[in-house]
Amino acid sequence: MIFTYPDAAHVRRHGPRGYLDDEHYKPWLRDEFQFCCVYCRCREVWFPDGDRNISVEHVQPTSLAAEELTSYDTLVYACCQCNAARGAIGLPLDPEGELGRHVEVLPDGAIRGLTPAGEDFVRICRLDRPNLTAFRRLMLDVLAFLQQKRDEDAAELRRRFFEPNEGEGDECAACWKTEVDRGGPRPAPSHPRRVRALPDPGELEAGGAYEGPIKSGAYFIVKVLLHELKRRAKQPG
Repeated sequence: MIFTYPDAAHVRRHGPRGYLDDEHYKPWLRDEFQFCCVYCRCREVWFPDGDRNISVEHVQPTSLAAEELTSYDTLVYACCQCNAARGAIGLPLDPEGELGRHVEVLPDGAIRGLTPAGEDFVRICRLDRPNLTAFRRLMLDVLAFLQQKRDEDAAELRRRFFEPNEGEGDECAACWKTEVDRGGPRPAPSHPRRVRALPDPGELEAGGAYEGPIKSGAYFIVKVLLHELKRRAKQPG
């Protein structure tokens, strides 16, 4: 299910090094964390501007770990909304750890901490902010709707917007080996098959703070409704 937190600790697949600018690690982090925010679990394909809405995040506040700013192992992939909500506050849990043992998203989109550390994690990252809760409920409802459909259009929507992006790790690992063989780090290659972002719906409104994916969510609902109208138009009578 979407918004599910992992029960096992994350094991890094990549190990680039040597970049002076931590932004050069972003292509690696995108693949490392499957194009998903480690805090709210929103996927970059849900944002109108794609990966521009998700940033390189320092697990340790930069004021406390300045000497490790460009160490790949200290960086994660987080959306700008969660990054801003957290600020420079230290986290009670490792975002690469067994978060599923501490945090749970309910079928109605609400989120709760299962342990005191999980409660603090939710509070610090503001994962229970109203707009995000409403967005989770929206996307869970849309996914449930699409799962009831058996036609190819619905299957394509599920594949494009809800299924994890697998199968790119070997490609990226090969690119990293090529970098090492050539004697030094270069910006990671940009693979054409990367996740496509939703087009900006333009005229749809989205107000208030921390609403990064809300506009794309509204667009997505319109797309699903159009899919349903198209399906009904094909039915006889």
